[in-house]
Amino acid sequence: MKRCPSCSTTNSSDAGFCIQCGFPLGTVTADATGDSNPRLSGPPGYLPTGALVDGKYRIERVLGEGGMGIVYLARDVRFGVNVA
Repeated sequence: MKRCPSCSTTNSSDAGFCIQCGFPLGTVTADATGDSNPRLSGPPGYLPTGALVDGKYRIERVLGEGGMGIVYLARDVRFGVNVA
């Protein structure tokens, strides 16, 4: 079992993201398709749409990506404003 560092929810040992808040749980073993980075939606390495990051930001969509990372449009759930 994995405990989420963001919300302390107990998740299955093969979970890639928390079932409660969507926080990434770290590296897991490959699934039957060979995907070693499970997700709810989107290409490998992306946070899933709707994931709650740090208990504050809900992922809306990818704005762009490049050699140094991925930029997301997210919504601050406390203040109701969009952030990147």
